[in-house]
Amino acid sequence: MTDAIRSPRIFGEPEDDSAREARHQLLATLLGAYADSELPVETLSQIDAHLLGCGRCRSELRVQQAVSQRLARSTVPTATMALQDRVRAALAATPVAAAPVAAPTIPLALRTRRSMTMLVVAALAILAAVLVRRNDVPQLDPPPLVAVRSVVALSRIVADYRQVSRGDLPGRARDLESVRRSVPFPVTPVVSSEAHLLAAWTTDLDGEPAAVLAYRWKSQVVLQYVVGESALFRSHDVRAAFAEQRAVVTQDGPQGLIAWPEANAGTVLVGDVPWITLVSLSRARVR
Repeated sequence: MTDAIRSPRIFGEPEDDSAREARHQLLATLLGAYADSELPVETLSQIDAHLLGCGRCRSELRVQQAVSQRLARSTVPTATMALQDRVRAALAATPVAAAPVAAPTIPLALRTRRSMTMLVVAALAILAAVLVRRNDVPQLDPPPLVAVRSVVALSRIVADYRQVSRGDLPGRARDLESVRRSVPFPVTPVVSSEAHLLAAWTTDLDGEPAAVLAYRWKSQVVLQYVVGESALFRSHDVRAAFAEQRAVVTQDGPQGLIAWPEANAGTVLVGDVPWITLVSLSRARVR
């Protein structure tokens, strides 16, 4: 696996780049509120997904978190006991006229910040809706995805994918039932009107059996590897993500991967595309 997760870039027309940059600017505006846990859950999930591929925002978030931690450690100076006694004595000697109790007011700075946050959240929702209609931004169910760097099982899957993709695909689509009978775990294919099953076969990944399904999807060939729990769960990062029902994503050169847990197994989608483009296909799986 590569040492660093590279931010996937989906190429498009100039206006698509402008729209993505506008979305980036909106998300960056919310980082302060994100660091202070002041955003709704649906907005948090969008920022979590954005942070996976944006180094600029991750750096800015670290600054915001450092500032919040510094403020939390700061102490407010208190008046001396002598001064406090004089203030109490002066207050006790001063008659106070009865006055209607006014509603508590919110400081202007806080009102301004909340208003700006609400405006930005509303603008973000509108922009996200426009981008989703243009298929630029996948709809991600919370909780967010988890990016990992080096996982042995995923490296073996990438190596097998590269070898298979250099030649003809083994097997045929009608071999799926035979493949299901050949492995000791369920094989659940993805079901999408845009994904057409081309072939199915079994393979060996360093002594571990695996089922492989090949799909034609958006003019690309994407492979689905279904492997037993022991193959993927050796990695601590994968175990931790799967325990929280999170999907794992990574980018190894031109190959993007997304993995999620199944009953007694795990599924990995891999193709010559950025991993973020595989998210919509992963959500098409049978539940």
